[in-house]
Amino acid sequence: MKDSKVWYVSVAALMLAACGSADADSVPDGPNGPVGGASGLSPEERPPSETIPQGGAATDDELDPPEEAPEDEEPSDDDEPDDDAESSDDDDENSSEEDEDDEPDDDAESSDDDEPANEKPSEEDDDEPADDEEPSQGEQPGSKPISGLPDDATRVIGPEEAREVAEEVASIFRPFAESAHGATIEISPPPWDGEVGLARASVHPGRIWRITPTANIFNPYLTRDVMRLLVCHELGHFFAGFPFGEQQTVKEGGAKVTVDEGGTYLASEGSADYFATKDCAWIVWAGDPNNAAFRSVVPVAGRRKCDVAWPDQARRDICYRSLVIAQDMIRWIWNPSSTDISNGYRIDTPSTDVNEITIRGHYHEQCRLDTMVAGAVCTKPNDLRKIPGLVPSPVTGQYGDHSVASEQDAARYACHEGPGARPACWFKPNMPDYVPTNHCADFPIGGVCADDDSGYWDCDPDTGPFLYKCENGCDYENVDDIRLAVCAEPLD
Repeated sequence: MKDSKVWYVSVAALMLAACGSADADSVPDGPNGPVGGASGLSPEERPPSETIPQGGAATDDELDPPEEAPEDEEPSDDDEPDDDAESSDDDDENSSEEDEDDEPDDDAESSDDDEPANEKPSEEDDDEPADDEEPSQGEQPGSKPISGLPDDATRVIGPEEAREVAEEVASIFRPFAESAHGATIEISPPPWDGEVGLARASVHPGRIWRITPTANIFNPYLTRDVMRLLVCHELGHFFAGFPFGEQQTVKEGGAKVTVDEGGTYLASEGSADYFATKDCAWIVWAGDPNNAAFRSVVPVAGRRKCDVAWPDQARRDICYRSLVIAQDMIRWIWNPSSTDISNGYRIDTPSTDVNEITIRGHYHEQCRLDTMVAGAVCTKPNDLRKIPGLVPSPVTGQYGDHSVASEQDAARYACHEGPGARPACWFKPNMPDYVPTNHCADFPIGGVCADDDSGYWDCDPDTGPFLYKCENGCDYENVDDIRLAVCAEPLD
């Protein structure tokens, strides 16, 4: 297990110094200049592979759908951007999407379960058959290093190391939460034995910002670097701001935690993904000598984007690493049984979907990858002393609504054109003020099992109730005094 890295402390000190000396409109400089609408949808079960995944070394060719995959081709170090390539510096807003476990805790929780979206590309497993044995959470799985990549990107970790990494990343952002927002960032103590979703972020009275992983995070794709990006995503729910998620944490009795009580309003999934690479990863990996190792494995399309966006090599290296680990994070969410199957999600084949309104909940994995790529090449960082867009809507008077006032307040902290802009597959800029219709006002919190036991009914505020199918029937589970409908475990 690696020792804590010295540069984390120095970067945090540098950022705090920048915040302390800057005026209200400034943004701190960096060292080189600058996870479906309802609570409780568990990820699909897939048999884990005993082989350690090689997502960190994926090239564009390796990201092809299996049936069309050409021979692997490793990008060379001299791939340079075209002379006429333009930088994507334009202002753009924070992207955001809701936590996957948007289920209320007794103290109000917005959950961020990074779960697979509804659509999944076809897969063919040409690799070794998956082993039926799942890595035990009590063991530290072994490693099978990928040539040239650091141990942090290749070795699968267990609960002890995952907790260490979560604290490592959270400790960088605690000073900002405390000094600027009067908030305390907590990582829920082990055991992480929840079975609903992957992880969730919640805010509580007293300005407690809590990250709660579940047992589902432990699969053959969880490395230290993937865990870092996961925690960055969860922190994004607190810091990222506009667009905000559909639901704020709910206290016992059903009332939402107010902005005054919680210190923030939970950001959407898209905002959290954008923040993870735009505002968090570069701080976490600043000064790490391992960054240069990713030059030879980043997909060519991603390398070119990074080279255009960042003039200095140190920041480019962090960008390369962010894109490689973003791909690994998508694999981790899907947990495919074959180590070489990437489900067709690629940097050079972004989603062509165009949404008519901003998706404030979950969105599909190609769009998630596109959003993290955009964050890595956007040169408009957040000011961590401010929650972008946290102003009341002129229409509803409420915080967290998707309003023009909120969008304008957050505008300086995002890119609006070019590769760094939030993708249209989930983000719709310049939306007029609107009063959202809540189709779930009378729906039971936590969902309800279907009469025929085929699954359970949950509800999306935008589209209304929907049925989530369960292979082994439906059951109920108590989480923080909330009764949740969940898929039943198979009988022994």
